[in-house]
Amino acid sequence: MSAQEHLPNPSTRAWRLLALLAIISTVLSALSLTTGQRSAESAAAVPIYDTAWDLPFWATQSEAATYFDHLSNAGYTGVWLSLFNHTGGGMTAKSRGAGAPTAKMVNGQFQLDAGYTQHVRKLLDLAHARGLEVGMVPIWGVFYINDLRQGCQGGGSKGPLKDYNSYWLGQQVGKAFADHPALDHWIMGGDNFCNFEDVNIWRNLAAGLESEGGSQPTTYHTPGLRNRHTQFANEGWLDFLSPQTGHCVSADTAYRDLLAVVNSTNKPVWAAEMRYEGIQPDWDPCPQHGPGNAPNAYHIDADVKAALRAGVDAIMFGNNDRWQWASGALGSNGKGTSTVFSTFWSPGEKAFLKAVGASGPAPTTTAAPTTTKPAPATTAAPTSTKSLIVIKATGLTGTEMMQLKIDGNVVATYKVPNKIGSPAGEFHYTHPSTVTPGRVRVQFINDFRNADGSFDRNLHVEGITVDGDWYASTNAAVYSEGGFTRGTGCKAGNKSTEILACAGFFQYADVAPTPRSSAPNTTVPKTTVPKTTVPKTGVVDPGTVTGTPPSSTAPSLEAPAKPASPAAGPDSILHIYAAGNNGDEVMDLKIDGKVVATWIVGGDINTPKYHEFTYKHIGPLQPEQIRLRFTNDLFAPPIDRNLRVDRIVLDGVVHQTEGVEVKSKGSWRPGSKCAEGYKQAETLHCNGWFQYN
Repeated sequence: MSAQEHLPNPSTRAWRLLALLAIISTVLSALSLTTGQRSAESAAAVPIYDTAWDLPFWATQSEAATYFDHLSNAGYTGVWLSLFNHTGGGMTAKSRGAGAPTAKMVNGQFQLDAGYTQHVRKLLDLAHARGLEVGMVPIWGVFYINDLRQGCQGGGSKGPLKDYNSYWLGQQVGKAFADHPALDHWIMGGDNFCNFEDVNIWRNLAAGLESEGGSQPTTYHTPGLRNRHTQFANEGWLDFLSPQTGHCVSADTAYRDLLAVVNSTNKPVWAAEMRYEGIQPDWDPCPQHGPGNAPNAYHIDADVKAALRAGVDAIMFGNNDRWQWASGALGSNGKGTSTVFSTFWSPGEKAFLKAVGASGPAPTTTAAPTTTKPAPATTAAPTSTKSLIVIKATGLTGTEMMQLKIDGNVVATYKVPNKIGSPAGEFHYTHPSTVTPGRVRVQFINDFRNADGSFDRNLHVEGITVDGDWYASTNAAVYSEGGFTRGTGCKAGNKSTEILACAGFFQYADVAPTPRSSAPNTTVPKTTVPKTTVPKTGVVDPGTVTGTPPSSTAPSLEAPAKPASPAAGPDSILHIYAAGNNGDEVMDLKIDGKVVATWIVGGDINTPKYHEFTYKHIGPLQPEQIRLRFTNDLFAPPIDRNLRVDRIVLDGVVHQTEGVEVKSKGSWRPGSKCAEGYKQAETLHCNGWFQYN
């Protein structure tokens, strides 16, 4: 690795996906519609986001609140916002919304303005209060790496963002916003049509974010060029792809291009910028649109249907006045907020929402206040009793998605971030009338398994409650397609299983509720392999190593034996056996995502000679809480830093790092290189981590 690289250490992401998702993971937290209720009128087929890139710069708090109310009413999952403006005159211009500039440069480094930062956090508060997720662009590539206003000539960055200052910018952005519950994912890139772009800028920015807690999933938003749609796709910091098909291509062309991206990766793919309603491109070539021929509702509808056909995991909407807050730039109508509000329920937006199945309520007209006393409300006829349905579910990767169907109609769509082995997530839905379990179906909609099996989505549904009564998936009356049992695989039938290992569903039945005392009968999914434990005393198998075996006096051969006598309190003892290639490798221990210890490893990766590192945890500790992180990778021959972790011993139980249940990022393999996965390896060749399970 280059001496200038600060490679990111990945988060606990679910679509890591789109791991990961993966992201996933992912079908990231970034991919969820929400784990709460979403009405039948607003249940989209995939997560949907609006693009209001320049809202933070132009909008006041009250204006943003009105806009977020609209998104919530229309059924959007969230919105994409840019911290640095496109149309407001650059980072040193005074923001209309905050009355302060975004940032300034001090000795070649970005310095965020405290007033603007506070303003943006308040915007995030408003979004979160309405159940909306925010994808944030830390800085927009086209204006801050290669300023298109100066052209692409010269072969180098003409903007202020460089590989040597992006890490510190990432740290500031992470420190300012990463802890906010509305912040769902980060968006690198941004319309950089120039052919040169230093990947170290984004590597270092991602690393800076992660160092300050910015472990949310990360994507790269490409320019609208087909040969750039998979740019940086194999980078370890990139969790899901968000290609821009752009404003000048037909739906058929967009379908072909998106399908090619979907088929090229096991990471999630979002249709991040198709044709924007009302935009009039003035650039060449633009065969489909241009001045006087803006995309309309018909084109928006066709684009959405093409994206869904291609199998994308999420879709963005765009309106030319809304994204730039009607600044008057790039062909917008100008006039600011009044124009933005006039785009609510526009023909293109209605077409978009209808195409994704998330048509919101009809718009309401706000009348001027009057002094006339309103007429008394008419008492409505009593309605039938509502039903509360709760699904208890987990996933194998944390990127699984499921739909709740009542009488065959989709009424809610959920991402399932809770992983198998952890407490089940509870997903609530209130139906406007009484429901019986026989009308309920839970459908697994995004099954995927890659060629080597290292990434495999499975959905585990323990059961449902209907108005407080429990109905287990293992009940013999429950019919499934995709339900997995050994011997019959995913064949349809009454399988008495909780696992959907293939795309399919559980159809519940009108039977007596399952007694609450019945323990869930969990069927082991096809990819789950039980961990191997060793006796709590005696010599521990050092694992598979190459070269001459260490002598019996080597410090790494014998794991500390846990006393057979009663344990001295509830605390846990963790021993780590690790070695470095150069002798100055740095290893962090993370517990529940927080760094609790840091060591310079030493040792000898080649002999191998392992050093023992011990950590006492106050209270009981489980392996899934443990992550070991390699933080100072460097490749500058003859220096080549690599970290090797032979095993950990937690309370006397050995967990081999090469075990099939251990996930890692940073272990190099031909083809996947240092990407995240279940590599069954002991060595981190790039900055990364081992996550034990």
